[in-house]
Amino acid sequence: MVPSQERLVEEFCNNQPPTSSGAEPMSACSSKEDELNSQGDSISTNPQSAPENGSVSAPSPAEVEAVGSVSEGTREVLFEPHTVSWRAGVVGAQGGLRRLFSAVATVLAAALTVFTLLGASAFAYDKSRSERIVPGVSVANVPIGGLTREEARAALAAKVAKVSARNLYLTAAGRSYSVSLSSLDLDPRIEESLDRAFGVGKGEGILGRLHRWLGRGGPAVDLPLEVLPSRDAVERRVVASIAGEVNREPTDATIEETTDDIVFRPPSPGVELQGDAASDMVFKAALDLIEGRDPGVVRLPYKQIPVKEGAGITTAILVRVSQQRLYFYENASLAGIYKVSTGTPKYPTPFGRFRVVQKIMNPSWTNPAPDTWGKEMPPFIPPGPDNPLGTRALQLNAPGILIHGTQNVRALGSPASHGCIRMNMPEIEALYPRVPVGTPVFVRP
Repeated sequence: MVPSQERLVEEFCNNQPPTSSGAEPMSACSSKEDELNSQGDSISTNPQSAPENGSVSAPSPAEVEAVGSVSEGTREVLFEPHTVSWRAGVVGAQGGLRRLFSAVATVLAAALTVFTLLGASAFAYDKSRSERIVPGVSVANVPIGGLTREEARAALAAKVAKVSARNLYLTAAGRSYSVSLSSLDLDPRIEESLDRAFGVGKGEGILGRLHRWLGRGGPAVDLPLEVLPSRDAVERRVVASIAGEVNREPTDATIEETTDDIVFRPPSPGVELQGDAASDMVFKAALDLIEGRDPGVVRLPYKQIPVKEGAGITTAILVRVSQQRLYFYENASLAGIYKVSTGTPKYPTPFGRFRVVQKIMNPSWTNPAPDTWGKEMPPFIPPGPDNPLGTRALQLNAPGILIHGTQNVRALGSPASHGCIRMNMPEIEALYPRVPVGTPVFVRP
């Protein structure tokens, strides 16, 4: 619909700016409006082209020309009836957009300023804590978050000192040992753990660090502390020392003399600690103990060195002069008791420890004292039944002393010889093959 001429004039006059003198703008507007009003029905219309609702049709070119132009001083404003209202709306909209853009720009500038200030403050805050470990970090269950490197180092050193006081318990070949970890020259890798602790914050970036410093959380991180015992200390101070006590060569069977009897000590195998395997076991047990695991009692491996078959003393003879008895031991146990005849008080059998140095079957006899007690006897008697030594003789490493047979069985059980030890002939013949050379002979009162 085309607006009426009156409405066009009204809109035009309402949009005129005030004059510099403050007077009403465009006085011609009012006179033009009166003129239009006075024309009344002089504006012709075409009934056939009018719309059904009775609205006025668009003015003819002659009518528009009647409005003509409006002069304001030297300024002339031209308008077309179809565009005056649209242009006024555009001008108003453009002003509102300008004000909106200006407000948005102001807000953005303020936000950027605040953001810049907050960012600068955050960076400054983060930098002021660059020499400290971020909260929530621990090493070997020792909390070190918030500490400087020096403070954290002292805390971990105290932890190592407590670990060093722990004891390791070992056993080898029936012996028990207690070893302090402090003797193993522990090597704590504290600096490496601290490097990893500082790396936690660096890896999370500034936002992650600020979250931790401002108490907003962050995952707890417990880092390991590697503490290693010295392999050299394990081998030299522990294993070698134990080996010195445990290692022994095999021992043959022996006889220990007492004041009243003889005691056989059976042969004993040798023992040798297996050094390499023992060192590995001690090293691993020390690592377990350092890391808080109880290794229990560590049983160090060793091997036995067997005794040579038949080695040692298992046969012995004991003569008790006061009893006139001979005790024969075989395989380290008493095998027989025999009645004997030892030296007379004038020619006593010597006391002490002796050994069999020679075995003589069917011995001959040479007169040992042709000028004294043997002067009535021949200087030599060959082997045979009349020989004073009988058919068997065991020579001791004492000059002139033998264990031999005798025909004078009635004197057995009493001192009757010139120092030798006489036995019944059948008994010495039975004993003879069972007594090896080297058999110890003990003569006791």
